[in-house]
Amino acid sequence: MVDDIELAQFVYYLSNHKKMRDALNILNDKGVLLLGRFKDGRLERLYRMRDSFEGKGYRAMMFDFARPDNLSLTETVVATAGWSKFVVADLSGSSVLAELESIFTEIKKPVLAFGDPYALFPDLADQTRVIRIEDNNTSVVAALEKRVQEIEKLHAERLLQLAQHYSKEEKDRLLVN
Repeated sequence: MVDDIELAQFVYYLSNHKKMRDALNILNDKGVLLLGRFKDGRLERLYRMRDSFEGKGYRAMMFDFARPDNLSLTETVVATAGWSKFVVADLSGSSVLAELESIFTEIKKPVLAFGDPYALFPDLADQTRVIRIEDNNTSVVAALEKRVQEIEKLHAERLLQLAQHYSKEEKDRLLVN
C-alpha cells in the first residue's frame, strides 16, 4: 500500500523488473540533463535549450527541483545524469565543475559543453567524450542543435562498447536497431 498514484506506479515498475528496465531504457534513449548557471538570464537560456531538445523528441531534465530527502545534491545530479543519454553543460555555472567531476567519476556519458572552460576541464574531459561549443551567448541553442548528431554518434559508440563488454546477443540487437 502506498499513499499516491505516482509512488504506486514506481513501486509497480520496481516489482516488475522488465518494466523497470524498459523505463530506464526510455530515459537513456531520450533523456538529456542540462547543467548550468541559473542566474543572470542563464536560466531562461536553459529553458530555451530544454524547449529545443523537447521539440526534437528528447526529454530534457534540469535540476531545478528540491533535493530528495535521502540524496545529496551531488548524488541527485549524478543519478539524473545516469538516466540521461547525454549531458549539456554550461561551464559558467558555479557548481558545474563539481557536478561534472562527480558525473565523470561515476559514469561515462557524452557531454556537450559550452562557456568558458576552467583550467581542469581538459583533465575531466579526458575521462569521457566531450564536444565543446563556442559560446557567443546568442547562438548557443542553434550550435547545440547542429552538434546533436555528433553526440548521438558518441552515444551509439558507447552502447556498442557496453554491449561488447556484456554479451554478443546484446551487441547484435543494438546493431539491428
